[in-house]
Amino acid sequence: MVADESSQEILIKPCSTCGIPYPHTPEYFMVRNHTADGIPILGGQCRPCYRTQKRLLHALNRDKDNAYHRDWRAAHREEINAYDRARYTADPVPKRLRNRRRRLQYPLQKQAEGRQYRATLRGKEVARTAFARRKARKRDLPVAFTTDDWAYALSYWHYACVVCGAQDGLLHILAQEHWIALSHPACPGTVATNILPLCDGRWGCNQRKGTKDGQTFLVERLGKRKAKAKLKEIDAYFAAVRERGRP
Repeated sequence: MVADESSQEILIKPCSTCGIPYPHTPEYFMVRNHTADGIPILGGQCRPCYRTQKRLLHALNRDKDNAYHRDWRAAHREEINAYDRARYTADPVPKRLRNRRRRLQYPLQKQAEGRQYRATLRGKEVARTAFARRKARKRDLPVAFTTDDWAYALSYWHYACVVCGAQDGLLHILAQEHWIALSHPACPGTVATNILPLCDGRWGCNQRKGTKDGQTFLVERLGKRKAKAKLKEIDAYFAAVRERGRP
């Protein structure tokens, strides 16, 4: 039992799914029902576990849920239209303009901070990585590269570019480069056995490689003799990744 500022005792209860103890309040547990006096009746699952379970159930029953919602909208079409007409009468502003007005109410400082971050090399890397993941999903390619995989890659290559050895710093940052480009028919996707840290920036290896074949790029960048040795190092890294059980 823990006493809060109002001297009321709050029960500490473990979640029925993850077992983590939380204060037994609506802030941490889902509200299942209310008593006649309006007191909330809390469930046994914490809010994070409840949301995870809902997402999982929806993913497993996506077609069934979508069919149910389509049938419900078709059966209540008149009620939906009446509700929309009432909303438009109360606020006769098109939905697009309402959304724009709502966006304009966001703090301008947050927008400025977002623009400033996206203008930095690190922000560009994050945006480029997100774009690559979307591109892979559009091509129905696997997207299984995790932060642990990236940390292992950086540690393996000593936080330096695989090709030229440039360190992560002011002039360059290390980008997640697809060794086999996403546009190539044989691309395995965004997986640990296809991602290498390459320097990104003006005249960086990431820009120079582009969609070129990896071996061709190494020959152009390092020459035949050094390219052959570097290719062996890259193959050894990918073999180490596979030994870790990563795709």
